[in-house]
Amino acid sequence: MNIHEYQAKSLFAQFGIPILPGMIAYTPTEALEAAQLIKEQGIAKGYTFNEQDPQWVVKAQIHATGRRKNNGIIMCYTLENVYQAAQDLIGHFLVTPQTSKEGVEVSKVYIEAALPPLQEYSLSLCVNRKRENYSLQVYLIEGKDSVGKKENNSLIIDIDPCINLQSFHVRQVHRYLGMESLLYPSLKKILEDMFRLYKKYDATRIDISSLALINPQDLVVLGGRISFDKNALYRNPEIENLYDRTFNRESKFNKMSYTKLDGNIGCLANGAGLAMATVDMVKNVGGRPANFLDIGEIADEIKIKTALQMLMSNPSIEGIWINIVGGVLRCDTVAKALISATRHLIFSMPIIVRFQGKKHQEGKEILSQSFLPFILCDDLEGAARYVVQKVMEET
Repeated sequence: MNIHEYQAKSLFAQFGIPILPGMIAYTPTEALEAAQLIKEQGIAKGYTFNEQDPQWVVKAQIHATGRRKNNGIIMCYTLENVYQAAQDLIGHFLVTPQTSKEGVEVSKVYIEAALPPLQEYSLSLCVNRKRENYSLQVYLIEGKDSVGKKENNSLIIDIDPCINLQSFHVRQVHRYLGMESLLYPSLKKILEDMFRLYKKYDATRIDISSLALINPQDLVVLGGRISFDKNALYRNPEIENLYDRTFNRESKFNKMSYTKLDGNIGCLANGAGLAMATVDMVKNVGGRPANFLDIGEIADEIKIKTALQMLMSNPSIEGIWINIVGGVLRCDTVAKALISATRHLIFSMPIIVRFQGKKHQEGKEILSQSFLPFILCDDLEGAARYVVQKVMEET
């Protein structure tokens, strides 16, 4: 589960990781008011603002990287610049390499004090499942963008979960980054606080994309993000409450796994492996999958109905392939849910259904007798080819 940058910054501050003053804004007017307060807070903390440098940075809050290169992060010199930047972002769609071609609508922006860094570093903490330990990756940011860094330009440290972070790990990082000795205590505290946050809330990854040296003795986080283990949210309700429910709302509420892709063929399957195979098969036969959607092995009619309506409401989808292997979730249950979901709809796109496994014959009979225009297909590759062919005919 991902959260927004402003939420990650709030968690950083709670665990003692230094950040610059910042506030969230939902309108240009709120952004203007926030900018005024932020500068006052920065001055109160002893930060020096050079009038020739940008005073604020306005950041679009979406679940995607690459914002800086795609005008999602705007440096501002005046309050008028802040207002204009917020106006240009809020309510508009932002396209980055991690979004679809339509982009993601920006509903809020994060206003933050802007202080030019003397040097920037990157810290990343995750679990290395292959080596069964923690992996800490650090590197020196050269230039204004770290995108495209090479692995041989970074230091990767394996940390045994039985001993966690130790002083010798910190010394390795400190030496590799070439920091002055007076920065060692600050770096040590930041790394220790990262580990505390990581373990406390069952994070899967913490990225501090920019740890900035803003004066000879102060390190602050300029950019960062956190991902959490969704299977551990039951014991971290305060983290689950941070989830942006405007983002993949239906899939979140109904415990489905959904990822939007840049295509026009909707895919629906039960089980992650089958869902991935469905997407891959569409691509293998020359189609463009519009999504990955796994409704899970345990699903009721409401969940199936929600999944199908979610796909049918996507304007980029021109055809749907439903690929079900019956087990705990029986094919006849899926068939009844499909009829319930589409009984009062006028089909504007082909819907191909493939049933295999438990009660697959019963499921096919239910759909055949419904007089609804579902297209039944038994063969995996044949179903993929058929949906691609029908979409091409429609277009």
